[in-house]
Parts: sequence; C-alpha cells; structure tokens
Amino acid sequence: MRKRKGVYQALDAAGNVISDERWQMWLPDGASAGNGLWQIESEVTRIAPFPHPRIESLAAQLVSVGDGPIAWHALSIHTRDGAIEAGVRFEKDAAGQDCARFCWRRHQQSWQRQCVWRADCEIGYNSALFGAAAVWRSRLRPGESRIITMIDIDAVTLEPLPAQQSWSHRGFEALDTPLGRLSLARYEFGPAGAATPGRLWCDEDGVVYAYTAADGSGFRLAAVNAKQT
Repeated sequence: MRKRKGVYQALDAAGNVISDERWQMWLPDGASAGNGLWQIESEVTRIAPFPHPRIESLAAQLVSVGDGPIAWHALSIHTRDGAIEAGVRFEKDAAGQDCARFCWRRHQQSWQRQCVWRADCEIGYNSALFGAAAVWRSRLRPGESRIITMIDIDAVTLEPLPAQQSWSHRGFEALDTPLGRLSLARYEFGPAGAATPGRLWCDEDGVVYAYTAADGSGFRLAAVNAKQT
C-alpha cells in the first residue's frame, strides 16, 4: 500500500483558520481501482471562531473488489474527551435493501437515523479528506459530471443532512503547492446549476491540494509528503 500524509487548515467564509488537521491515508498499490482497501485517519484541532472548539479523531475505510465500485465500509468520529461521537454503519434492512445507519451522540443524548444507501450516495464532513473519498468513488474523467446525494454530517450537531449535488471533472490545471507547481485535476461541486460552485484540486491519489466552497470557506494544504512511485 502507498501512504500519504499531511496537514490541512480549515478556513471559515471570513478567512479565519478554524481547524488544524493532521492526516494520513493508505491507498492500494497501482491506480485507484481493483481489489483494495482505502484507509483514512486524522486528528483535528478545532479552534474559535469554530462554534464548538474541540479535539477529535476520525477514521474511515473504503473497499473495492475487482473493477467494482469503491464502497464505503466504516466511518467513526469522536472527541478526545469522549463527550461527542458519531459513526456510520453500512448494512441491509429487513427487506434486504442497502442502507446507512447514522448514529451520533452529544454528551448524554444520542440519535440514530437510517438512510437508503444507493450508488449515487456520498458522505460529507468538515474535512478535505471527504473530498478525496468523493473523487475516489466518482471515477470521473475530464469533462464528465454526475448528480449525487451528499449526506453531509454537520460539523457542530453531527446530524446527517442529505442534499443533491452536481460533481464535474473540469480537466487539469497548474497550481502552486507545498511540493512546487503541479498539474492537478479540478473538480466543481454544489447544487445543480449553482452560479458559484465549490472547487477542489487534487492529484492522482486524490490528495486535495486546495478546496473552496461556494460560501468562501474551504481548506488549504499546509504540508504533504511526496507521492510514492
């Protein structure tokens, strides 16, 4: 497996730094297809003016078999003090239909919500790593687009909130990065037909080098290791 690691900073719409995220990911050898396990781990320090400052850990796994789709396998989020946690389990309901069970807890109060899980569903959260997961799973080629149901886990309440989004691969652009000037894939995302879509730029591994949402918030890559060959 190949290992990538780095540091992201999250910015709110006013340009304030609201988190520092130290992350690492393991990817199968070769292109992002074929039998494999994708793993993501990170530790995030969220600071004011983020509404709920905290330190949290995140772990996610995605899997693929042969030329089949890359599928979500597990996701967990929890704070260092144990006061807040969230997770997603992927299972079948009584009728044999694929579903995702979202569970979240804040202090002594907990909730669950089950959603039908289709091939066009995706998970979002306040981390650029979820942009990488969306890129892995979409397998879009330059010029291609698709409509997805983004189930976004709210960074404050941890409640899952579904909404339709359009994702498009807009080709490749040169961008200045911590590793020098690189040719990166540019994706646009947001509500279908949005006048100002969000944008992200990533390399062949799916590592996001820049991410700007429609409201001006986003992520910047402060450090990253070189791609292994």
